[in-house]
Amino acid sequence: MNAAAHALNQVAFGRRSMATVILTKQFCALTLLIVFILFSALSVVYVKDLNRRLFIELQSQQKTRDSLHIEWGKLLLEESSWATQARVQRIAQQQLDMELPKAKKIKMVQV
Repeated sequence: MNAAAHALNQVAFGRRSMATVILTKQFCALTLLIVFILFSALSVVYVKDLNRRLFIELQSQQKTRDSLHIEWGKLLLEESSWATQARVQRIAQQQLDMELPKAKKIKMVQV
């Protein structure tokens, strides 16, 4: 009877160790799954925050672009006003003592 009890005890002990191994594998799988889920959740939070920050930066750059575009338009208007024929003629007459030539002094050159 001692031998039979000892054999049953080994079989029962073996089953426990097998059950422990199965529980350990399930526990490891569950733990790994939980880690992956947490990593995924943190990744989603990080990407959403990064997206929000980049969108704010984009809006800031667009405002800067718009203000520079307005300034460029103003500078083009100013440049066109500085280069008008009347202004150039007035400066030539006042500062450089230039005048329009008379019709008799104009000579046509033919090629």
